Amino acid sequence: GSAVLRHMAEKGLAQSVYWGHGGDHESDPALMGLFWELFPNNYWAASGHTYHGGAGGGGHSRNVVRYFADVYGAASPVESKMGWKGAYIGGGPSVVVGTQYAASSIGKAQRLVRNETYLYVHIPRDELRGAANPIRWRGIPSVSLHRGYCGLGHLGFDSYHHNYLDGYTGSDWAFPGRPHHMLTWPGPNGAEPSARYEALLEGIQEGEARIFLEQTVDRGLLSERMSARIKEVLLDYLNHYCVWPQLRADSIYDYIHPWQDDSRKLFRTAAEVAKIVGIDVDQINLRAKVAALGRSDRTLGIRNWTGKPRAWTARTDAPWLKLEETGGKLLGFKKLPYRLDGKGLKPGQTVTGSIYVKDVTTGREQTFTVIADVIDPIELRADHTNFNIRCGKSETRQFRLVSNAAIDLQWKLATGRPWLKIAPSAGTIQAGKDMFITLTASPPDKTAATHDNGLVFSGAKGLVQKAVESSTFVIPLLREKPERKMPYGRIIKIEDMGERWKFFGTCLKGTRIETGVVKEIGKAHTAGLTNPTEGPPCARKEFLPIIGNERFSRAMWVYPHHESVFNLEGSRIRAFSAYVGVSNDARRRMIRNQHRKVNFEIWVDGKVVTQSGLMKTSSAARYLTVENLEGAKELKLITRLDSNKDDNTFLSCWSDCNFYATVENKKRDKE
Repeated sequence: GSAVLRHMAEKGLAQSVYWGHGGDHESDPALMGLFWELFPNNYWAASGHTYHGGAGGGGHSRNVVRYFADVYGAASPVESKMGWKGAYIGGGPSVVVGTQYAASSIGKAQRLVRNETYLYVHIPRDELRGAANPIRWRGIPSVSLHRGYCGLGHLGFDSYHHNYLDGYTGSDWAFPGRPHHMLTWPGPNGAEPSARYEALLEGIQEGEARIFLEQTVDRGLLSERMSARIKEVLLDYLNHYCVWPQLRADSIYDYIHPWQDDSRKLFRTAAEVAKIVGIDVDQINLRAKVAALGRSDRTLGIRNWTGKPRAWTARTDAPWLKLEETGGKLLGFKKLPYRLDGKGLKPGQTVTGSIYVKDVTTGREQTFTVIADVIDPIELRADHTNFNIRCGKSETRQFRLVSNAAIDLQWKLATGRPWLKIAPSAGTIQAGKDMFITLTASPPDKTAATHDNGLVFSGAKGLVQKAVESSTFVIPLLREKPERKMPYGRIIKIEDMGERWKFFGTCLKGTRIETGVVKEIGKAHTAGLTNPTEGPPCARKEFLPIIGNERFSRAMWVYPHHESVFNLEGSRIRAFSAYVGVSNDARRRMIRNQHRKVNFEIWVDGKVVTQSGLMKTSSAARYLTVENLEGAKELKLITRLDSNKDDNTFLSCWSDCNFYATVENKKRDKE
């Protein structure tokens, strides 16, 4: 991984690296977290079907996944969605019957900002099926931009030898000879270009002309009359390409339609507009990060569209925004280097500055605005910073120290816990480098306990001084009740606790989660679950409370971090029991972070009395019981991940939960 990044960085393409295979789900989710820790700011590619990921239910963590691909495509709206500005996601396509265009291909959607390195691309498998005419390859780049995608992808150059479709004899979309896998043909001396490949190259050139024209309209550089004319030209060009993709039908109409005339009109209009625009810039705004005491070197594209040399000047209005050149003569395009200089900036600041590029001939000045978020010059990073330790044991973890600065800096990591050892605990980190710090926790507790580790991270000439959120959880070994016997008493199902259910479901971040109790309906179960946090819809049907090889009749489905609190005062309740774990359905169809472990805890009057211990998603169910609750005021159920973080995909089960009330004898009842 490091060698790949170094190679791409040498070519100025470090931000073009995305890990992963772009499938429906990642088979090793833990690898995503590890690579994010080792290679921060290098994102993953995922999701072959939707932005949320997982046609097969796998899903993805959008903290680290920033490249999405859509095989289904979107309907074509009349108004261009200008994918070059940053793709749209979300919403659903709606087709107007009897027309080629959809009223809206996006619905209520959110635009992914390209400055944040989000990419949402179109996989044209439906438009470019086996019998697709080569001319369709010419239009697909513009179609993708028009529909709101950043571009198109998953195209194979010479993938005709031993691909995954070898031997397939089926029909529908997965038939042999999928053309988006084959842009060349095998020849006696190697791969030979195809008509579809040449058409695609021409389509990319037309896509560049399209972007230029749309940018001039979007930036208000032209008259209303010229802007309206450009929209008409672009719509004419796309008219015979923008057919709803799921029709999966090609027609000789592709060739009967005067596509050559539309192409000539496109380039002729672009040439006419170029004379008006003269010199411009390739983007007008950017949101970026720069470290205090660090720097970020970038480039701004300056473009001369006239075909003749023109003079230009450039200036900035912010001291932290520095230019290498402030003027010259330009023929064609060039990259203007500039630097975001973090010297003198403080972490947590957000600063704004602009670069002004002037076309000396016309006097027109275009503004490029940069909003920079100032980050720490040195950072501690880890998958999570907590320790989960069995009584009498120890645990060793490594934290990664990363320098974002342009100079060497001093650092220190301290703790007030004598049983928490740090090596090294202080030192110097070189500019732009990283190193690992080893922490070993050996708490002396013989019973359940939770400790704040009291970590304080400091350095970077006083710019960094912060407490590190880190805890140590001491977990006793669970000893299940022999033969899993039920406690004695009158059974009260958890869903029948009514008003004694004092509080239900609080995330660590303070987000309220409404969670329903699953009731059996025939052979299926319906969980009425809603979660307002970001993520896929949490309503799930036909999730059975089967944990490993054990089937339970009902379950309370929760997402960590979860808490349920019950008022026991005056209730005559003497015991509680539950089977806990992760259902097979949730493991296979919903949970993203399969490497996480979950702990189920039962607290009575502010003290933990029993807990499951850390459980994998594949662990067998464990039986928790609490007795002698007479006189207790409150019982709390907590579901916590080893990371002590929220995860609104980690669906967990408290199965067959029952309270047990004292049973009075008949004689006393009669009295």
